[in-house]
Amino acid sequence: MTYADLLLHIDTYPTATPLSAIEEAVALAVGLGAALTGLAIEVEIPVRSNRLADRLIGLSAMAEEEEGTSRTACRDGLANFTAAATAAGVFHASLLARVNHLDVPDHVARLARTYDLCLLPRVDGCEGQFEVDQAVVFGSGRPVLIFRAGGTAGLANGPNLVVIAWDGSHGAARAMADALPILVRAKQVR
Repeated sequence: MTYADLLLHIDTYPTATPLSAIEEAVALAVGLGAALTGLAIEVEIPVRSNRLADRLIGLSAMAEEEEGTSRTACRDGLANFTAAATAAGVFHASLLARVNHLDVPDHVARLARTYDLCLLPRVDGCEGQFEVDQAVVFGSGRPVLIFRAGGTAGLANGPNLVVIAWDGSHGAARAMADALPILVRAKQVR
């Protein structure tokens, strides 16, 4: 069993996924011999018309500014991803979506359902990633690898140690079967 098609979520708001995390995901795809698709989501921040808020604090302008920040992060993140994945020979596609900021986790989970494995980089200080991680783990029905940016050194060549939590349940059997492409590359499995 192998993974053929991986999805990488490239976060854009409030904190953008750093280039180092994108490069780690590309190295992992190379190590697994899989094609990699990058997904960046430009957030929409809807603001109900409120003249008082606009007059006092410029609420509409603030929302537009944050959307612009996300748009720039999308452009930069996908450009970095495309360059790194193409150079490594694992580029499959770049996906760009525009979604309400509250719906981002569910959108990523729905897209992850059509891939062999979803890669979710974790960046310190980014609170929004927890909701995406949780939605994809529990809502995609597919294997998910959540990795700390900077913490996957050597993972592309196979992990040194994998520990399996086994309780004999259907879920444990399914999780182990989904993880087989990584388990067979591990130097030690407990």
